[in-house]
Amino acid sequence: MVKKFSNRIWVLGTMVLLLLIIAIPSIIKVYNKHRVLLYNSVIDNAKYQALKCYHEDNCGEEITLKELYDLKYMDKLVNPLTKEIYDENTTFTIKNNKVSFNG
Repeated sequence: MVKKFSNRIWVLGTMVLLLLIIAIPSIIKVYNKHRVLLYNSVIDNAKYQALKCYHEDNCGEEITLKELYDLKYMDKLVNPLTKEIYDENTTFTIKNNKVSFNG
């Protein structure tokens, strides 16, 4: 009787261990991918607003966040991961209709 109970514990423990070996890396991968996508979506939106300002001839090729705020193209740009507000002197550079974020 004791032997049968011990085998059940080993089998159950092994199954739980295998489940954790599979689940933990998967959860970490999904969490990290979510953080990257969240950050990229905020930056891509800011780049879009800078390009929009440039195409409407309200801004030059070097655009600061302060200019975008003053021209009402966007509200405060906040890093979604750290919740800190980006510096107003952060710039966007537009070259050949491609925007680079210098922040």
